[in-house]
Amino acid sequence: MSVDHLVKNGQGRVPQTPLLSAAWKELLEIPAVNAGCVVGSLGKQMQFSKAGLSFEQFRDFFDEALEVAKKVEPISESGNKYSVCKDFQYLNGELLLHDIQHSASYQGLSDVDQERANKFFSFMCLNKDLRNRNPLHPNPLDSVVIGNLLNFPKHIFGFPFAGYSTNGNEALSLALFSYRARCKRATARVLYILADGDECEKPLSDIRGCCNRLGMPFEVATPGGLATELGAMAAAAVVLTSLTNPALEEIAERAERAEVGLHIHVLDEQLRSILVNPEPVHLDLPAAVSSMSLQDGLFRSGYQLYRDPVLRDLHFDLPYEWQSQYVSPNEGGSGNSTPLYIDFVFIQLGWKALGDAARRAEARPADVLQAVVLPPCELGANLSPLTPSQKVDTLEGLMSWAKENVALPTEELQRNVFQFQRNFVGGKGREVEAITSGGGTRSINLAVESVLARARASLPSGSPIKLITGNPHLAVERAERRFLFEVIRVQNDGIICLDGLKKHISDPFIVAVYTQTLSITDGITDPLEEVVQVLEEENKRRHAIGAVPVTLINDCCLAFSVLLHNDGRNGARNLRVLDLTLDTPTIVTLDAHKHLGADKGISMAMGSAGTMSLLNGHVKVGSQPSKGELTRAMADMLHIGVDGYYAKYQQLYAAVDSATRCLDNGGLTLIHAHNRVKGSTAFGVEDPNARMCQIMKKKGHSPAPLFNISPSNPTRCQTGFLMSLTPHVLREVRGGVPALDVFVKDLIEAKKTVTAKPSLLAKLFREASLPAILLSGGNEDVWLFSMLYRPGFFRDLMSVIFRRIYSAIMDSGYACSNRHVAPLQTVVLRALAPALLLLLISLRRLVRNMRQRLRLTP
Repeated sequence: MSVDHLVKNGQGRVPQTPLLSAAWKELLEIPAVNAGCVVGSLGKQMQFSKAGLSFEQFRDFFDEALEVAKKVEPISESGNKYSVCKDFQYLNGELLLHDIQHSASYQGLSDVDQERANKFFSFMCLNKDLRNRNPLHPNPLDSVVIGNLLNFPKHIFGFPFAGYSTNGNEALSLALFSYRARCKRATARVLYILADGDECEKPLSDIRGCCNRLGMPFEVATPGGLATELGAMAAAAVVLTSLTNPALEEIAERAERAEVGLHIHVLDEQLRSILVNPEPVHLDLPAAVSSMSLQDGLFRSGYQLYRDPVLRDLHFDLPYEWQSQYVSPNEGGSGNSTPLYIDFVFIQLGWKALGDAARRAEARPADVLQAVVLPPCELGANLSPLTPSQKVDTLEGLMSWAKENVALPTEELQRNVFQFQRNFVGGKGREVEAITSGGGTRSINLAVESVLARARASLPSGSPIKLITGNPHLAVERAERRFLFEVIRVQNDGIICLDGLKKHISDPFIVAVYTQTLSITDGITDPLEEVVQVLEEENKRRHAIGAVPVTLINDCCLAFSVLLHNDGRNGARNLRVLDLTLDTPTIVTLDAHKHLGADKGISMAMGSAGTMSLLNGHVKVGSQPSKGELTRAMADMLHIGVDGYYAKYQQLYAAVDSATRCLDNGGLTLIHAHNRVKGSTAFGVEDPNARMCQIMKKKGHSPAPLFNISPSNPTRCQTGFLMSLTPHVLREVRGGVPALDVFVKDLIEAKKTVTAKPSLLAKLFREASLPAILLSGGNEDVWLFSMLYRPGFFRDLMSVIFRRIYSAIMDSGYACSNRHVAPLQTVVLRALAPALLLLLISLRRLVRNMRQRLRLTP
């Protein structure tokens, strides 16, 4: 079946949204515009034509965007940039360019377009400010690229709003999650309508897997079946069908009458069949199609399209109980800009070139998970991706080695990366299983999904499934909302409370304990040795009675330095839990892109035997690193080596330790400092009424605000900020001074300013209240985000506002749209017009009456 009956000539337009909706959206996005993360004038430059841009136009666009972006680049910031070595820019950039040039899409271009594409991609890959960015942090550059990138599918399919994901299944899952969140019923059913005569369709396995993952019952029917009657359709949370279903219009009409959303999941081959048209085209879809998801393949990312921004924004996870502002547009936390930028470049080559790339179809990798098994190895050995017969001494030699090894099977590349990470995460003496992911949050999702798979296979159907934790990363909140289990928090001063753990651990429905080796909010480390002891005793008891064991999930995503400094050697503590547990199923997460210096998008979950393999065959939601990304990671690891990483992170920790002692001597209070351990590269600082945070931002730094630090103890300071430091903070700025030294000096001065000029009026109000923050000149964001803590009106209101602010980065490009130019201004003027008219009429009558009175006066 084809989509020819839906295809219309012309590239299409982004539909205009209703005026009042557009005005409301613009009003909520004002903070994002004022913060400089949305630049509308840049977004208007991009036009999608058959011929595409010239290199000069492409370069001018990025030169202008980079110039604006540089004005907001911070001296120091929390996380984001994890550079380990200056050589990585050259090494990874050249290898990325090699990867793109040898892709099927690139090879499908004509000789003329390849020459132009080479200039485009060389400009992007070899520019340190364009490659390997984190689009989670709103920035003018990412805003205009992503905004215009999303306009491309918008105008092809005729939708006003869009989002991006790391793969097509994640795009589908996000849409399904939004429908589930909007559904008011206890069970959010998904109804998929097949075409007549079809017993099976290709996307059904992925769709079924995504539904099962989200706890949404999945039912398949044909257009004439009872399940598609209006009453049955109205009972569903969402109806799905294929883009090629001949009965699409009829299904759309029924869905509209049943008042249920209709979603279409577009396969890669379906998208390619549209793009191979010799002239630009668009699709004329029924207006009742409320959303779409686009599978990855030709494009390296997945995408979603929506008619309604409220539905789109529902899958933006907000920190209800976490203490820092962190809003993600997809299932992960931090993002990987490289696939988005690659898609953007291909689109800017023009419709013809994109069609040539689409014709050169290549098989997509299987969308199922498969754990890699690693056997025990020599405990004292430094594991390396190189075989003993290989040797690389120079950067150029390493480049050649990487280009040759990119052809290795994916599993072998993964195995090499995992083996190297075992030098730091532990587990050398036992068999382990590991799965890669695109980021830390996704690795935590994999760990949780593994635990849930074991529990649901062993516990009676409908049993409550519970997880114990202290003060977890937002990823745990996200997983709780997605996978529908219960989180029990037992924390004291940031760490997991051992008494609370012992109290709850015997509950048969407790199936996991989540701990952190480094918390980003305050740099604490949970008492891992004691937690392991509690779990070992409990699991011995459970094993004796045949009960489901408790799995230890240890989040080490940020903890590379802590793992390095607490490796159990030379009298040091051993905080590598894979070395500590015996009877406890154990899973650890570790990011290669955070502290090994690899490009963004490489993380993993590694577990003891029988843990990660529980996910074999499960649907892959979210991308896994490509062969090129894995090879670049291997090259980075080889360039530094095990001893080199020890040296670099010993230097970083020494600098951080010195900085925190200076801050302590300067009168600043580090949050939960007594629960930080050697090697910690993150810390939180108390900041009453969030005043110092504002001062530091004005000085050019970018700390992340903290709020609700201890809501159970209102006498404590509730506001502050966090810093998660990487080797990037050791670079020299301001005439050769390390950025970390500048931060410390500026923060101590900010403390003196706050102490010398206290706000007397602010003391009349409770600390961290809105009046106290405003009167102190503090950062009001901490109060606004704190309103998410409790359910009710303020949470609902703040949820809408924050989601719209953060979604502005995706709607800031307006190429090929007929949008309202100034909707808020238009609405205000239209609202004032009748009042002004009445005022003029009244003035006219007043003047006329006065004249009449003057005439009658003798």
